Amino acid sequence: MNDYNHPRSGPEADNHAATAPREAGPVGPRRKRCAQCGKPFGLVRRRRAGMQFCSNACLTEQAQGAHRAVREKARWFEFLNARG
Repeated sequence: MNDYNHPRSGPEADNHAATAPREAGPVGPRRKRCAQCGKPFGLVRRRRAGMQFCSNACLTEQAQGAHRAVREKARWFEFLNARG
């Protein structure tokens, strides 16, 4: 007996992609995690520059790291300009 309300029965029973989770990875469903530390999110997510963070500490750490990278690049370009 066919139960057409069940997602794996009826004419589309062979099409497993239609019932697969949207964000399925090679092992199973992907879980959203912090961009800085990789821990799962709690009740609140912090967002900055298209990334999501689990805490203010991770958000601040990422912002400081980005600022540090920009400063290092600026020093490198100043060094190259001074030589040439």
